[in-house]
Amino acid sequence: MATLVLTTVGAIVGGPIGATIGAIAGNSIDQMLFAPKGRTGPRLDDLTVQSSAYGLPHPRLYGTTRAAGNVIWSRGLRETAHRSGGGKRSGGRTTTYSYSASFAVAISARPIVGIGRIWADGKLLRGAAGEMTAEGSVRIYTGDEMQVPDPLIAAAEGAANAPAYRGLAYAVFEDLQLGDFANRIPNLSFEVTSDAAPPTIAAILGDLAEAAGVRVSTGGLSAPLPGFAAATNAPLSTWIASLGELGDVRALGGRHVRLHDDGTDTDIVLDDDRLVEGESRHAIARRSGDAPASVTFGYLDIARDYQAGTQRAFRAGARGREDHSALPVALSAGAAKRAAQSVLQRLWTRRETSAFRLGYRALALQPGDRLSDRDGRRWEIRRTAFEAMTVAIEAEPVNADGGVDAVADGGRAETSVDAPQGETQFHAFELPPIVGDMPSAPRLWIAAGGTGSGWRRAEIWLSGDAGVSWSSIGMASGGVPMGAALSGLPAVDPTRWDEISALDVELISDAMWLESRPALSVLAGANLALVGDELIQFRSAVPTAPRCFRLSGLLRGRKASEAAMTAHMAGERFVLLETPALFPIELSADAIGTDIAVRVVPPNTGTTDSPQADHRVTGRTLQPLPPVHGTARVLADGAIAFSWIRRSRAGFGWIDGVDAPLGEERERYAVRCSVGDATVADEVGDAAWTLSASGQTAAFGMLPEAVHLEVRQLSAAVGAGAPFAADFILNR
Repeated sequence: MATLVLTTVGAIVGGPIGATIGAIAGNSIDQMLFAPKGRTGPRLDDLTVQSSAYGLPHPRLYGTTRAAGNVIWSRGLRETAHRSGGGKRSGGRTTTYSYSASFAVAISARPIVGIGRIWADGKLLRGAAGEMTAEGSVRIYTGDEMQVPDPLIAAAEGAANAPAYRGLAYAVFEDLQLGDFANRIPNLSFEVTSDAAPPTIAAILGDLAEAAGVRVSTGGLSAPLPGFAAATNAPLSTWIASLGELGDVRALGGRHVRLHDDGTDTDIVLDDDRLVEGESRHAIARRSGDAPASVTFGYLDIARDYQAGTQRAFRAGARGREDHSALPVALSAGAAKRAAQSVLQRLWTRRETSAFRLGYRALALQPGDRLSDRDGRRWEIRRTAFEAMTVAIEAEPVNADGGVDAVADGGRAETSVDAPQGETQFHAFELPPIVGDMPSAPRLWIAAGGTGSGWRRAEIWLSGDAGVSWSSIGMASGGVPMGAALSGLPAVDPTRWDEISALDVELISDAMWLESRPALSVLAGANLALVGDELIQFRSAVPTAPRCFRLSGLLRGRKASEAAMTAHMAGERFVLLETPALFPIELSADAIGTDIAVRVVPPNTGTTDSPQADHRVTGRTLQPLPPVHGTARVLADGAIAFSWIRRSRAGFGWIDGVDAPLGEERERYAVRCSVGDATVADEVGDAAWTLSASGQTAAFGMLPEAVHLEVRQLSAAVGAGAPFAADFILNR
């Protein structure tokens, strides 16, 4: 009776290059291993698409790999209203809505060691260190037999109705904010570590067989796999064939299934003692036209965040079909290339068959055993038959595996950088109009960033009642380049380039950068920064140390901030304002003169755990700018004629032949002229004022030789702006 070695039991995804299974002895073994037709083998897509369908199998994960899960519980979406505005001068109240969800996701049908990174819609949601990039929390259950029900599920469903899911690894997300995911539960995938060390093929097949109720013993199969996923309800034969792609796994018959790979061999050599008398050699035949010209191998690329990759092997000079295979196995690009080359080489090697007869001593041989002929070639038995008191053998050559990963490139991929967020830092300040508009309400600016290169966002909270109540205003994201000045700056003429002074600054993160810009770009508005309370621009930014830069080629006192040039010191704030990451907040006019408390809260941090900064609202955005170019001259009758040039917050540009726009409801100035403690005050509607000789005598008791003048432009919204101040010596 002949025993046939079973050939490929079913095509793996996309093609017929599954490994030969070998002999399966007995119908009972066949029934245990081979399920009815209609089931499919593993697919890479099984690991990437999350589902919530009832009755889907949970994957069995091995080693470290990336897999999607199955939503097994959800409390639905929760809507939260956010209200802002409503001041007298800031328009009506605005109500916006945000959505969050609490739900549980099954990950693995066998216990795991832990979860590393988590992705949501392909973007990093949680880093390897556990930092979440979106607001919300996650709890991981590893599937051991001691785990208890999750408290959130127990609270929602009742303690008696909340399963512990022992033996099932799963994750519970609580109040995950969905704003970044189109207000829906995103497609989640998890970096799962299922075993403390990379499992062997033997260990994986043993676990799958045990789960299927089949007894399996293995020989060899010691090759470790970084990660593998059995993500479908496929028969055990499918997984044997799948892993055969990597280790040339064969099933051997017996009362139970025995498996071995290319590393397993017998000590049988086809010498004269074993060959039938009179037969000196065995016959070799070659099949033609049944091997592919190339093989493509799909896998999960470890270096590319376990995204699907493909490696290809070609047979030099061969023409014909291309076989395809895709396995849910995590590999390096080199190991996947080696697998493709090994499969192709085996298919070409097995085009040869050998037939020979052995004596009665060979009765113990069975399909799958390995032999060596007198030329040193290795053969594997495919068929045995006992005929005329001899054992007829059909065999095929055994492919030799070099065991070294091939040189391969996995290709480029957009992967999420897993970097720490670090400490969140921020500054709150007011500015004159810097973006070309004319605000009608006080505007508070928030600049936020983090000391870690992975800083992404933080929520802004305001309180107008000394911290008694807080309101969420919005989300600061992206990170503003900022830090501290390492040196002070002297006061200089703000009407020309400062080519003498230089400013050393240190930024808070290695991910932040400053760059030099041409002079024309700077004159057009580039490299605008806040240093203390002065606005400057810089032409040159030279790195001097990690995170440190020396700024030179300065323009000082920008946007009418020259009054702050005398107050510089080391350690004061530095904020680059040329960035869309700045967050503006419109306040009510009633806020002027009051204190606003600010907190910037990173994800998964309590509001009370975040530092607080208090800011006194001045309405700087609405304040008229101080006039410039004041003059004083004595008239023939002894009067003093003062004049000045106004500046306007409605336009900082210098347009030849055109006066600066008014920017206020009407042109009015508050004027004060003093000698010592004696003062004359007046209000005028033009950029000029004359103090008569009699007025001087009445106020000062004489015609003074020198006077001090202050001029402030008036605003109907916030009153007087910053002053122009100067001392004049009078030539009488």
